[in-house]
Amino acid sequence: IQFLGNQVGINGLSAFWMNLTPLQKLPLAHFNHPPDFNFVGIFWQDGIAGSVGFLFLNQGLIMRFMAAKSVNEGRKAAAINVLFVLPISAIVVSNAGWIGRAITNVAPGILPSDMAANDVFVAVTNIVASPGVFGFIIAALCAALMSTADTLVNASSAVIVNDIYRPLSKKVKTEKQELEFARWTSIAVKVIAVISVPFFNSFDSIYEAHGWFHSTFTPPLVVGVFLGIFWKRFTSQAVIATFLGGA
Repeated sequence: IQFLGNQVGINGLSAFWMNLTPLQKLPLAHFNHPPDFNFVGIFWQDGIAGSVGFLFLNQGLIMRFMAAKSVNEGRKAAAINVLFVLPISAIVVSNAGWIGRAITNVAPGILPSDMAANDVFVAVTNIVASPGVFGFIIAALCAALMSTADTLVNASSAVIVNDIYRPLSKKVKTEKQELEFARWTSIAVKVIAVISVPFFNSFDSIYEAHGWFHSTFTPPLVVGVFLGIFWKRFTSQAVIATFLGGA
């Protein structure tokens, strides 16, 4: 934003907002076109399925809520997450593209017109925050990604130990044995994630890979969650059958 101010003589948000066209200022995509990015598709993919998947199925988030010192504290954390953290996250995610578009409008030669969507954040950050702050932002981003990956690996290991290994074990295992199995499980989860990289890298953007995952795996899980909430006879075996059949 400061870069824009230096170019047009107007500092701050005014420069950012004035250099967007009315169409580019709209917060939402077109209702049903283009077919690969429209409001209806994004609403059901992220607004409904994605939100339910993040709040009810993300084991890392669930473990954080369960780590609260009381039920009331957990409820407060969930409410703050929905009312404050998620809206701020949405603005942060969209902000790089918005600023990049404004930069392109005021100074067309700064950013390539054919830049890949995955590169916009780094390029805009390098322009707006260079030189010293850029490294700090990228380091913070890497730290956040590493923390998220570590949380999901630990959550996956906990689920496998508690829901698969312990119930299927014929003998009662000691905590040391379960911890050792959890360590090997963590390694296996990381190996599977690394093996999956070429497949997800085949998509044109991270968002398309994200959308494919949501459209394939999240709907049956969401159905299982709500049936489990409202139907007492819906068992764990039924959840597995719903997931396998739906996916």
